[in-house]
Amino acid sequence: MLERLAFPFKFTASSVAALVVLIYAVLFSCVLLFDGLPRVPRNKNGLDLDRGYEALSKITTRPHPYISHANDDVRDYILSRLRPLARLHDYIHLSDDLISNVTYIAAKDHAVYFEGTNVLLKIDGTDPSLSPKPDGVLFSCHYDSVSTAPGATDDGMGVATLLQMAEFFAHPARRPRRTAIFFFNNGEEDQLNGAHAYFEHPWSNLTSTFINLEGAASGGRPVVFRSTSLGAAQSLLHPSVKHPHGNVLTSDAFSMGLIRSATDYEVYARGVEGEAEGLQGFDFAFYKNRAYYHTPRDSISGMGQEQGRKALWAMMELVQGSALSLLNDDKSGKDSRASVYFDLFGRSLLLFSMDAFFAFNIVFLIVGPISMIGLLAWVVLAAKGQSSVDSISENVAARGVAAKFKLAIKAVAGWERFWVTLIVSALAHALIVALFMRLNPYVIHSYAYTVLTAFLAASFLVVVLPLQAFHYVLPPTFVSQKLAVTLSLFSFSWLLLLASTIAISVKHLGTLYWVNPLYLGAWLA
Repeated sequence: MLERLAFPFKFTASSVAALVVLIYAVLFSCVLLFDGLPRVPRNKNGLDLDRGYEALSKITTRPHPYISHANDDVRDYILSRLRPLARLHDYIHLSDDLISNVTYIAAKDHAVYFEGTNVLLKIDGTDPSLSPKPDGVLFSCHYDSVSTAPGATDDGMGVATLLQMAEFFAHPARRPRRTAIFFFNNGEEDQLNGAHAYFEHPWSNLTSTFINLEGAASGGRPVVFRSTSLGAAQSLLHPSVKHPHGNVLTSDAFSMGLIRSATDYEVYARGVEGEAEGLQGFDFAFYKNRAYYHTPRDSISGMGQEQGRKALWAMMELVQGSALSLLNDDKSGKDSRASVYFDLFGRSLLLFSMDAFFAFNIVFLIVGPISMIGLLAWVVLAAKGQSSVDSISENVAARGVAAKFKLAIKAVAGWERFWVTLIVSALAHALIVALFMRLNPYVIHSYAYTVLTAFLAASFLVVVLPLQAFHYVLPPTFVSQKLAVTLSLFSFSWLLLLASTIAISVKHLGTLYWVNPLYLGAWLA
């Protein structure tokens, strides 16, 4: 009876396959469940989604590139929303900036001269102890679009969100401790010109932190695109941030040049050499439906009304939560160390300093192998010969340590199975990628689940077939297969941990953060 109950937990092909299927089913179910846009709550915490959506509808009536009549109409609408706020209270100031101009070297081969048409609203902070310092927070978006798209996501939602934030913090009961500057810049699509002009405005001396709102796709959930430091990212831990979504992978992708788009983040973080220091902060951006980026599908009709409302609310909620932290917390945004962050199913954000990750890696690069050597030594000394080689078990004690050592070697024989399977799997996936790129590189946009199914099927086949071939050519013992695979997996994870440590030390990249739980799992196994 006990044997029947214990059978599902035995090391058999059927039990292992069932466990793997169960784990993948749970993971994919969680992804499908939490990857969509959250529902709009009844309690909107002082924000007006209907008014925000109305603003989005008016802004994205048609494409409005820089120096166009439609662009002027959007600018006039922004001013019509901000002027009443500036008349309400003496701590609110509006700057219709037609004066700031900038000349700079955009690249090694040309220079840029730009006359700004930016709009800024300043809400003075309530804490006088912070006013002498450049401790304000810059909230930035751009109101121009490309000529080929109405710009609902890029960057209409950013404009609608900041209009709501300005109205929210303008209320006397919600006036922030730190000074808030809401910056609606123009000319971003040309060469980030509006952001360059910001540093020519006198209010730029009041800010040390920024939040930049962008759109690199059409709809979906906004993600923390990039973050300059741990201090800025800590604002995402505020209780008002109900659905944090971010991953250091996107930031590292920019650093490595894998994403060729540019945002105002780069200008704010870099500052002006010899004139203005860079600011600490981050990008919020939409990334789903990348194929719609800068196309007519970047519109309200392209997203759908319900999805558009949810996407706008997701951005508003995210910005409001982080803004409450940056504007009101005592030491918010002050830690300049690099960070590693990722969310868990869009419900919580895990945030670490890169120094802590580096220290963890160094410790376990040393502790892991030492503990494994100690464990193997214990196995050698304590081996009783219990394996499929029972015919020689009676002679092990008589032969002493040498015989036990040979038995241990036999137990781990077949370690090459893991490495051959790993190499074959990598080659197979590279081949599939090459085929997709050659036959139809855009299939990922139209048939994403087909591509996913192809990779899952390939993963299963290239793992099972080589192992089955080895099973018939070089049959393993019951003990050796588990031990060999476990030790091989630990060795592989140790190499990945070493690569992660080098990436942190040399390139300051935290992309391989997922290696740490993999390594711990292999070590504990």
